[in-house]
This record gives sequence, C-alpha cells and structure tokens, in this order.
Amino acid sequence: MQIVLEQINPKEYEGNVIFLYGNEVAERTLPLSKKEIEYLKERRERDPEAIVVFDRLPYHLIIVNFDPEKATNECQEHLRRLADKVVEMLKADKQTQVAVTGEGIIPEEIVAFVEGMNLADYSFDRYKSETPSHLERVAIEHTFLSQEELDRNVRLWNRIFWCREWVNLPVADLNAVDFASELEDIASDLKVKCTVFDKKKIEALRMGGLLAVNKGSVDEPRFVVLEYHPKNAVNEKPIALVGKGVMYDTGGLNLKPEDYMQEMKSDMAGAATIASSLFAAAESLQFI
Repeated sequence: MQIVLEQINPKEYEGNVIFLYGNEVAERTLPLSKKEIEYLKERRERDPEAIVVFDRLPYHLIIVNFDPEKATNECQEHLRRLADKVVEMLKADKQTQVAVTGEGIIPEEIVAFVEGMNLADYSFDRYKSETPSHLERVAIEHTFLSQEELDRNVRLWNRIFWCREWVNLPVADLNAVDFASELEDIASDLKVKCTVFDKKKIEALRMGGLLAVNKGSVDEPRFVVLEYHPKNAVNEKPIALVGKGVMYDTGGLNLKPEDYMQEMKSDMAGAATIASSLFAAAESLQFI
C-alpha cells in the first residue's frame, strides 16, 4: 500500500474520499446538499459512529462518524475498528484507491484511522495463486501531517507487516536457522547488535530446556540476543524483552484438536513481536 500526502478538497476531489466527521465544524466543508446534511445528522443522532456512504459515481464519499469526546485511547481504537469496516466496504466494491480527510479532528485521530486501514488490508498471500484485492494507494490530507511524521508511521506499520509475515510462515519456509539469519541481516542494517548462539554454543551453556524442546525437530536450534544502545539513552538500566521462538510446537501433538494444529507455526509469535518491537524502536530513533 502506498501512503502519500496530498491536498484534498472533498468538493473537487476526483476519487473516493473518506471524511472523518468528529463534530459539527465538519459541516462547513462537506460537499453535501441540505437534504444530504439533514440525512447525515439524523443518522449521526441515531448512531454516533455510523458510516454513511454517498454515491458520487463512479466514486464514493464515505462519511465516518465518531465521538472525539471519548478518552483518547478509546477514541483511537474505535477509529481503527471503523477503518476495518471501511476497508471491507472498499474491497467489496473493488476499489483500490482512496483519499482520507476531515474537519474538526486532530492528527492522532487521522493517523489511528489510516493505521486501522493498513492493518485491515493485510492478508497472508504468499502461497495464493491469485492475489486478493488490496488497497494500492491511500492519500492523506497534507495539513494533518508532515512528511517526516508520515514516514515514521509508515516505518512502524511496515514492521507490523513483517511481524505478521513471520508468524504466518510455516516452519518449512522459516525454521530457527532461517529466522536467526533474517534477524542478523535486519539488525546489521539498523546498527543493532545481534548475537546468535548455534547448537554447540547452546550445549556449552547447558541450556537444557531449549535443547530438550529441539529434540522434536530435525532443524538445529538458535538462540538470538538483540541489543540496541541508543545515543543519549534516558534509562540508566536496560529494558529487557523476552519472546518465545518455538518455530513449530510439536509438543503434545496427539492431544491437540485438528483445527489447532494449523496454528502451531505461530508459537514463535513472541520472538517475532519482540524482534519487531526492537527494530521499530531502533529505526524510529535513527530518523529523529
């Protein structure tokens, strides 16, 4: 998904437009007739988070109502969930491009909404013969964000994307050796120290638990330590994060129901999440 900044005037924009409607201030810029505004107000009174679509064939104007008076975290999470619904609507209509703007809203709210779109648009397509439809381009009204702020968020969303890819990949294509190698490559690019213990080192350190689990695999184990030391660090003591990295949990296989077996490749989600979090922090601080 390409995410860009543009000048977006809902009254003149030729394309699909999502308009975030936080409060009544928004009415002055809405490209709606009096009857349409009355209808919108009626819908908003009945449901403060209604998604109202107006046809502007061949495009659509999508009004996303939300309550900005809610607590910050709650408001932003609702915007992410509303974005999920909008993406579903766009995909059903085979729309691949859209612009996002609004009135009476703050940058954090539009960021939360676009983040929700980015997360909702994800699907694991690597093994599909036909790639599902995805949003190809999302334009954001340029007055809400600087290019630097957008780039910072896009970098974070890309880390989330790759964390999901790692979790979804089966062990046949991502075993412990492969995963450790990928982490080494990324760490090198981001100037993060990466130490990888191979099987001999693990045995020398008498890491019995890891070795016992690895007996159920034909692949060798790896133990990875990632360290990032930012300049002018605020914390006197380091923050330590630990993530479980069992690439495929074969333990108790005969006890697990059939539907659950397909999820055992996700037993390394802890390691993927921790590695992605550290990489995201390192990448973010490098561009400050």
